[in-house]
Parts: sequence; C-alpha cells; structure tokens
Amino acid sequence: MIVEFNLLLVILATVPLLFGAVQPFVFSFYVAAVFLVFLSLLWRKRIGSRELGKGAVWVLYCFLGWSLFLIVPLPENMLEFLSPFRSGLLGKTRELLGASAGWKSVAYVNTLSLSRWSLWLAALLIGVMVKRASLERQFLTRLVVVLLVLGSLEALYGLVQAMVPTTGVLGHTLYYQGHARGTYINRNHFAGMIEMTWPLVLAYLLSLSPWEETRKLKVKHLINSDRFNRQLLIAIFLVVMLLALVFSRSRAGITGLALGFIAFMGAMAFSGAGLRRGFWLGTGAAVVLLLIYCGQIGFDSVIERFMKIDQETGRLNLWRDAWLIVQQHPFGVGPGNYEIVEPVFQVNAQTTRLSIHTHNDYLQLLVETGWPGFLLLTTGWLYLLVRGLVGLRRFFRHFGYSRHFFMAVGAWSGLVSMAFHSFFDFNLQIPANLFYFAMLIGILTHIFPSSYTHHHHKTAT
Repeated sequence: MIVEFNLLLVILATVPLLFGAVQPFVFSFYVAAVFLVFLSLLWRKRIGSRELGKGAVWVLYCFLGWSLFLIVPLPENMLEFLSPFRSGLLGKTRELLGASAGWKSVAYVNTLSLSRWSLWLAALLIGVMVKRASLERQFLTRLVVVLLVLGSLEALYGLVQAMVPTTGVLGHTLYYQGHARGTYINRNHFAGMIEMTWPLVLAYLLSLSPWEETRKLKVKHLINSDRFNRQLLIAIFLVVMLLALVFSRSRAGITGLALGFIAFMGAMAFSGAGLRRGFWLGTGAAVVLLLIYCGQIGFDSVIERFMKIDQETGRLNLWRDAWLIVQQHPFGVGPGNYEIVEPVFQVNAQTTRLSIHTHNDYLQLLVETGWPGFLLLTTGWLYLLVRGLVGLRRFFRHFGYSRHFFMAVGAWSGLVSMAFHSFFDFNLQIPANLFYFAMLIGILTHIFPSSYTHHHHKTAT
C-alpha cells in the first residue's frame, strides 16, 4: 500500500484522541494534514476524475459552493434581499457611527465561516480518499484493525470512567462524571464514535466466516475454522465496545445502536445475503454477556437516564430559538455562525450560558446555510442512503460474500445510526466524528459500479 493511504490511516486513528479534535489548533492541524495527503495523491495521479466528479458528489460541490458564497462580500441591495435582518443591523450601526455603506457578506463572522467551510471540505476529501483506498488490497483490513484497537481502548477507558466517577478525560474531570466518554468531553460524542465504529468491526467479524463453503453456516463449521480464535477475540472486544456505549448513558446513542443493528440485519436481508444460525447464536451470547456485565456495573443508572426528562440542556427551547433564527435568515447566517447569532434570539432557552450548538445537526445546518444548503445536503443524503441499499443488493449478486460487501453493510448501518442520532445531538459538529462519518460514506460508495467494477476490471486485466 502506498504511503499516502497509510497516512490516511494515521489520521483516522489519532483524530479522536484529543477530545475529538474540537480545539481550533488541533482540527486545523488535521485539516492541513488531510489537504496535504490529498494533494499528494492528486499529484501522483492516485485520485482521478472518477473519484472527483461522478454522480451525487456534485451535490456536495454545489453545497460547498453555496456555503462559500455566504462568505463573499455582497452589494448592499443584494444583502438586503438575502439577509434583511443582518442588513437592518448593519444599517443601524452605520447610522450610529456615521459610517458609509460597504459590501458585507451574509455570514456574520467570516473567519468562523472559513474555518467551518475548510472542515467540511476536509471531510469531503476524507470520503474521496477512503473510497479510493478501499479499492486497494488490504486497506479495509488495516482500517478495521485500526478501528478495533482504537475502539477497544476508548471503550476500556470509558468503562473505567463509568466505574470510577472521579476518573476524568485526559485530566479534565468537570463534565459527565460516572459516564463512559473515552477521550471525548461529551458522552454523546463518544457514543457517536462507537456507533460508527462497531458495525465495521461486526462486518469484519462476519467476513472471516466461511460463507461460501455452505449456505447453512453450522456451529461446527465455525468452531473448526482456523479463524475461530481470531473471531472470538474480536467478538470479545466488540462486546466491550457495546458495553461502553451503553454506559455512556447516551439515550440517543443507545437507541441509535439498536437502530444500527436493525439496519445491519435489514441490509443483509434486502441484499439477499441473509444471516445464518452462527450469527444468531453469537448475537444471543453477546446479549447475555452485555446483560451480565451491565448487572455487575449497575444497569439501574442507564434505565434511570432513559426515564428522565431532559432538563439539562432544554433541547426543545433551543430548537424553538433556532427556528426564530431561520425565520429571520432564510438563506442562512453563515457556516459556524450559529453561536454568534444565538444570543440575540435566546427567547425560550432561559439560561445564563450561551449555546454553541443547537443539539440537532439538521437544524444547525438549516440555521447556518439556509434553505438552499439544507435542501442540497439532505436531498443528497437521502439519495445516498437509498442508493447505498440498492447498491448492496447489486454488489452481492455480482460478487457474493466478499469483505468489501460486509464492510459496506457495516458502513450503511453506521450511517443510519448517525442519521438518527443527529436529530438529538451535534456529533457532526465534532471534527473527529465528522471525519468518521465521511469515512463511512467512502466505504459505502466504493462498491458502487462507477468505482468498484471499473477498478476490478482494471486490476484483472
């Protein structure tokens, strides 16, 4: 494997380690690293027009183009049409200062918008590079090993935090004591990372089974396989990851876990691959182990968390205030500018602290990029989910039980989990989780005929 793809693995392996790369200097480093690796691949012609300009990726280009347009200074009359509220504020300011009119952007603070826009572009490049790298031999295997090791270490650290409440996050002990959160400050973002990781580990585990040997994967075939010890070890680490997710006590994360598992089974059934007896026996054993460990650590706190009405962040009030911003800014306030505008519209959320996020990725997208950006991205997102499911069916018919197929199923189910979780949190505002989300998209789309079939034919000839 070439050097650039190994560097891509290093980026994905390390980006969650420092609080999910939320500090500006950390995510700036990773954005720069992504750009450098991509430019190297482009220069060496490892990335071509097939990866950069086929199909629905143009929706992302249009979205990025619109987001960049929000940062561009505009004439006063155009700004008044696109953002009458901002234009009115600027007019009153000019009256007080006696200043003359000048060109201003729709975005309130351009530096924040450029920072957020560069992060979005880096995520797109991550998806493109993972898609291309997944076609190379051994990349998916190395990737899942990296995710297995990282996820297991994060999970073990999280379980220590759940059992010893005074255990902090890399020295920070102020938030979510007694909750599993790994190297993330927020337990929900830790849960989001595990949500996107565990389906790939499960997919790799299933890919090690001798599916082609028999349509009835009996237990004796599984046990007699020389891969059984490796599968057993992976299964144990997978249970640890799921256990840590449960003890993050993230309600949306735990529900997303359940939906992701249902999505995994649904994708396997829809594609025609189905699931054999060994899978159900393994699933039953995993559930039993989860219940035993949950009972030992104390499952009552998790149940209590589900029964508790959310009074800490007042999400509904935040959403109402965010909707007020949308009504006054139908074309958006600029990428990353929600935190700038929110104090002016803080009507329902009666709190002394300012909100940087809406606790809803869809709503924050609508606030920051307006209806054009929201419709572009959500339409492309729905298209991706549908095409991904259809693509899994077609791929299985042509190539059968391959590792590429299982990994794509895992990626699709992880995307479904995050699609649900994003209604209640802001995982995709966290650089590490955004990169992982883009990684899943890259893994899923690499099986599409426009990429995999072409590469398969090329390598065969």
